[in-house]
Amino acid sequence: GQAMLDRLGTECIGDVIFQQPFLRTSSLTRDGKSLLENLDTIPEAAPIFEEQRIGTLTPASPVFVTSGINDDTIPYDQVRQLAGEWCEKGADVTFRTNQLPPITPG
Repeated sequence: GQAMLDRLGTECIGDVIFQQPFLRTSSLTRDGKSLLENLDTIPEAAPIFEEQRIGTLTPASPVFVTSGINDDTIPYDQVRQLAGEWCEKGADVTFRTNQLPPITPG
C-alpha cells in the first residue's frame, strides 16, 4: 500500500485514471479500511483537511465549473456542492452539468 501511495503521489489524475482504474484505498491498508476511515481515527487530521478543503476559499475572479453526473473520479455531488458554496460566498460561478452516458456502467 505504501509503495502504491508513493507512486500515485507523483502521477497526474489522467495517469491514475488509466493506469489504476477503480482503485480502492481499502485494498492498500492492512486492516481493509479505506484511507479516509483510518484518517478519521486521528483527531489531528480533521482540522488539516478542513484547512485544505478547496471550498473554504472564495475565488476572486469568475470561475467556470463543470462536472459529469457519471464521473467516477470526482463525484458530481461534491463538485456541485463546491460551486454552490462559492456562490453563497459571493463568487461569480458558472456551473454546467455534463450529461454523457457512463463509459463503464456499474
